[in-house]
Amino acid sequence: FAIAGLACTLIALCYAELSSAAPATGAAYTSSSLALGEAVAWGVGWLILMDFGLAGASLAVGWAAYLGSLLHSFGISLPAALTSPTLHAVGPHGAIAAGTSFNLVAMLVYGAVIAVLIAGISESSAINAVLVVIKVAILLIFVAIGVQAVHPSNWTPLIPPNEGGFTYGLPGIARAASMLFFAYNGFEMVANAASETRNPQRDLPIGILGAVAVCTVIYLMVAAVMTGLVPCRELGAADALAHAAD
Repeated sequence: FAIAGLACTLIALCYAELSSAAPATGAAYTSSSLALGEAVAWGVGWLILMDFGLAGASLAVGWAAYLGSLLHSFGISLPAALTSPTLHAVGPHGAIAAGTSFNLVAMLVYGAVIAVLIAGISESSAINAVLVVIKVAILLIFVAIGVQAVHPSNWTPLIPPNEGGFTYGLPGIARAASMLFFAYNGFEMVANAASETRNPQRDLPIGILGAVAVCTVIYLMVAAVMTGLVPCRELGAADALAHAAD
């Protein structure tokens, strides 16, 4: 989380600099258009769509896993064929293999979020604000209660030795940081509000860098408590937080 946060901080500095110099809606698209022309901006726009598409897919999988965990608590089990991914990683090097399952729950979650976005900016902003408050509150409650039951022995060794490929060790940390990068997605969207800020040269850097800093602190606290409650080898699931809470 610290490595991913550092990488995001460097990107945040770029966004803050560019959006301060050209305070207009569009962020990376607008900056690319002004500096390099519409053709490059067109490509940047598609890269942004791909970025958020991948991030949205990973979040939808997490939502689906937590929904399955919640339903399981009430004695309802969803069939694996409708909750497992079609493509999955196998082996220590993460080779991709195809199966016959299909994560229908994740697709429905993805569709629901798209429907909210289509409904309009005011509706999606209101729902997003409510969700952020709920999520942050849940994480802080988890940290406040969970820290009382932490077993420090779970943090030894802090970096488990490498077991080949990207399994643990420094290679594992590097791979994890590249995956966790998606967890920070969204901080750059502050730049889209550049045209609405009173003092973009001051407000945008504070908003963008502040978002990264807050996210990093919360992620580190939750990760520390979660691995203190449960050995890290038992957290290899999409609903790791629910498993630690149980």
